[in-house]
Amino acid sequence: DLSEKDLGHAEKLETGQIHLEKIVTISGCKGITLLLRASTTPVLDELEQIIRNSLFVLRDFLEDRRIVPGGGAIEYSVSKVLKDFSLKFQGKEQIVIKSFADALEDIPECLAQNNGLNPLDTLIYLNNCHYKSLSSFGEGKDGCYDMTHLGVFDTIRVKKSVIIRAYEVTSLML
Repeated sequence: DLSEKDLGHAEKLETGQIHLEKIVTISGCKGITLLLRASTTPVLDELEQIIRNSLFVLRDFLEDRRIVPGGGAIEYSVSKVLKDFSLKFQGKEQIVIKSFADALEDIPECLAQNNGLNPLDTLIYLNNCHYKSLSSFGEGKDGCYDMTHLGVFDTIRVKKSVIIRAYEVTSLML
C-alpha cells in the first residue's frame, strides 16, 4: 500500500492546454512520484521517455535560463550567416563551412516534413522571412510563424551542444 509519505505531497495539480498539447502542472512540492499507466509496453516506454526528456529540459533551463526562438529559427539564421561567411574562403574550407550550414538548414526542413508540409515551400518562406530580418520565424505545426509570439523556445544550452557536436563531426571531414 502506498501512502502520502511514500509519494509526496503537492499543493496544487492543474491540467490545461497550450495550443493543442495537453499539460499537467504540479506545484507546491519538494519532490513527486509519477505513476505511469499505459495500455501497452511501447506506449509506457514512450511516456517514460517524454518525462525524462522534460526533466532534462527543465534541468538545463534552471542551470542557464537563456532561451532562443525554437522551430529551427536559430539554425536557419546561423546557416544563412555561415553561407555568407563561407564565401570568404577558397577550396575545401568553403565547402566544409557551406556543408555545415546546409546541415543546420536540414533541421527546419525535417520539422516541415514531420508536420506534413512541403519542405521546399517551407525553406523558401523561411528564407523570405529571414531576408526581411524576421529571424525569430521558424517551423510550427502548420507553417512558419514567429516562434516568440507562439511561445516556442529552446534553451541556449541545448543549442550550444547541438552546434558543438555538429562542429566536431564537420572537423573530422577536414
